[in-house]
Amino acid sequence: MAATPAGVAHAQSSAADTVRVGDAVIDGSFIQPYTITWKSTRTSPEGETQPGNTVEETVEFVDGTSGRLLKFAQSWYNPDDVLLYINTQVADPKTLEQKKFHSLAPQGGIGHLDFDGRRLQGAAAFTPEGEHVVFDIELAEPIFADGLAGLFVAAFPLNEGYEAVAPGFGWGGNCSEPCLSWMQFRVVGRETVTVNDHEMDTWIVEVGPKPGAGLRYWVTKEAPYFVKAVARSGNGGTSTFEILTWALLE
Repeated sequence: MAATPAGVAHAQSSAADTVRVGDAVIDGSFIQPYTITWKSTRTSPEGETQPGNTVEETVEFVDGTSGRLLKFAQSWYNPDDVLLYINTQVADPKTLEQKKFHSLAPQGGIGHLDFDGRRLQGAAAFTPEGEHVVFDIELAEPIFADGLAGLFVAAFPLNEGYEAVAPGFGWGGNCSEPCLSWMQFRVVGRETVTVNDHEMDTWIVEVGPKPGAGLRYWVTKEAPYFVKAVARSGNGGTSTFEILTWALLE
């Protein structure tokens, strides 16, 4: 059990585990390739609901210069089925260390980053006419591919009461350029979730600086690994993501 990093100790229990890239506690060896389609529902602070975005997601293994890598790709569509953007994460399949990040918005905006240990290199343009901003950054330490979303969360020990902090990828908000951002995790309970008429026993994991804020995932060590997610906005509204269809890939 390591000490909690500076800057997050005030929001985290003293019992929290500090997990770093390469620690044995994270092992993605259980992951199998799959494809999944999510639907989301937005709920206002007053309780009114409306359709949200749809997300098509594919997880597969690809060949890299250093061997086999895990590729996680998401295509986001608005309620009118217009493509909003495509995000792709590439990670080490065992340690889940971030290796690549790519984002493309058809209406403008593109970014690509390569990670090699602590070093981050790449470029981004934030509008169709915008100049490319080039990055060559030395991070404090290697980071996890937390853009894998609930798939990454499922790789943590799933024991009620378990808490952890881990170095992930930040860009936006307090990060004007790509940076290391500490993530905080809490396993808060269990729940049976029905997915395509099949009941699955899941663990509920909160991701965020304090209980009840940020994201909540329903995860399991069995495919499709995370089966539900709820994102809470600052005004008290929520977006709930549930599975439409999913299948294992060959």
